Amino acid sequence: ADAILILTNLGNVDYSNITVWDDVYGGVIADAISLPSGSHPVEIPYTYPLRGEGEYRWHITGANNAGQLLDLRTSTIVASNVPETRSMDIALTAQTATPRINQPGRVTFDFAIVNTGTVTKAQTEVMRAAVSHANMNGKPWVLDPVAVGILPLRTFIAKELLRRFPAMIRGNASEILFLAGNETSMCRGMESTASSDETIVQATRLAGVTRAAVLVTGETDYVAGEGAPVVAISNGSPMMSRVAGVGTAQGVFGAAFLGTLGSKARWEATLATALVTAVAGEIAAAKTSAPGSYQIAFLDALAAIKPDDIVKRGHVKLIERAS
Repeated sequence: ADAILILTNLGNVDYSNITVWDDVYGGVIADAISLPSGSHPVEIPYTYPLRGEGEYRWHITGANNAGQLLDLRTSTIVASNVPETRSMDIALTAQTATPRINQPGRVTFDFAIVNTGTVTKAQTEVMRAAVSHANMNGKPWVLDPVAVGILPLRTFIAKELLRRFPAMIRGNASEILFLAGNETSMCRGMESTASSDETIVQATRLAGVTRAAVLVTGETDYVAGEGAPVVAISNGSPMMSRVAGVGTAQGVFGAAFLGTLGSKARWEATLATALVTAVAGEIAAAKTSAPGSYQIAFLDALAAIKPDDIVKRGHVKLIERAS
């Protein structure tokens, strides 16, 4: 097979009768799939219909045992940019799922995340529409300014959206510094070249200007918010930076926490996002030191994590009291 699609139910509601469709070339890839809550990943081998340059996208439908329908599409992948074997993780939450939207159209949602990691000109219109919909309907949204400052289009759209009232901003130290006005701050791809310690003052300033809660990721994570304390989270593992997609997943968790707790609890939602991700990463690292198996261990840790794990393992330190 050219690719393996990995479906994992991270929630506490069972999903059944799931069908996976080829959303570009048509046809059913797999059907009658069951995903019990907290289950191990289901792997679906897939062979691309065409070789060479081409776009691929998958459509997943089904329902959970609470009667809620599942209907989401993966992001578009260009074949020339995909390794011969590709794993794609689709996390299904207990009450809702976060679809990735690449084309304009009507869509409703309770929360959203705007990620600039693979943005195209067409996708900027979708991002603007999603943010407008969220703001008009009082729905919180997350800005994840991946590698801002490196490419002009990413930088342009990230700066524009920064002025449109995100409830949460998450990024590494370089990304947060850049958004805060230090445009000499640079990223190496999606890796930071600045320390999180340097960013505390600027993260607090950014939170005050935008009224968003700000999550700075790194060896130590920091959470800041307008009128809220600055705290440091010292959980996590170096393995988290060696596996692609952990940061993106954290943005999705942030959107889910915002959707659950509400926009007024944006600082609390951001702290929960940082803690759950870091503690799960720490638990996974205790089981394996290999990047391939770490991806699975991380998903397993997320599926099994309990409030007691956060209470017992979480290392949160007050850096600066609320002003």
